Amino acid sequence: MPSHDEIQTALSARIDGEPAGIADEILDAHVSGCERCQTFQNRALALTRSMHHANEHSGDELTPPRQLTEDILAGVEPTWRRSARRAELNTILARLTLLVCGVGFGIWAVVQVIASGGLIPQTLDVQGEAVLDPSADPQLATALMEGAALRAGVSLGLLAAAWRPYWASGLMPVVGAMGMFFSGFIVRDLVLGVATSEQILLIAMLLVSALATAWLWIRYRYVQHRYVQLGNHIIE
Repeated sequence: MPSHDEIQTALSARIDGEPAGIADEILDAHVSGCERCQTFQNRALALTRSMHHANEHSGDELTPPRQLTEDILAGVEPTWRRSARRAELNTILARLTLLVCGVGFGIWAVVQVIASGGLIPQTLDVQGEAVLDPSADPQLATALMEGAALRAGVSLGLLAAAWRPYWASGLMPVVGAMGMFFSGFIVRDLVLGVATSEQILLIAMLLVSALATAWLWIRYRYVQHRYVQLGNHIIE
């Protein structure tokens, strides 16, 4: 179900003759039962009609003020602008964190793939056929390859969320579940005194990734909400 912000954004686009991104049936059904969005639509329609009316009486296209953007922003409360800038800065920091973690997991995956190749050396038997060397460890090689695939998947997800913040909502449960799952094993190994630096690095990167993903989604939605509020303020 679309949120109020998404509905209002779609309504604005439809009024302006642009693709709304949401079916008209869904928009109309939501507006019919939502006083908040109905008020927004009425105000937007009133503003559009007033502009068309002024255009008809002027006999020429309306020419916006030269400093229209500055004039609008000057009429908005300074606290709104400051909070929006802070939210955008937080979003950028979260995206950079996901980018760094995504690249880190990707490099780690490549390192594990390379390491697994050295665990399955081959030699020639008496018939001249290639067989596994007695020193080979195919089980460890398989474990490394599975770990590499896991890290590559996490890397791709983090990079995708850094690129498109609205994808972060789908990544949060995955990274969060992985972090909680591995935390149990690492706590056990810490108690037994057998935890490795690689395990600690893994859980640290997962926890940082989970927190950055959640923070990115929260701030991204906040920025969207603030801009919708700004639009409502201008319409009023």
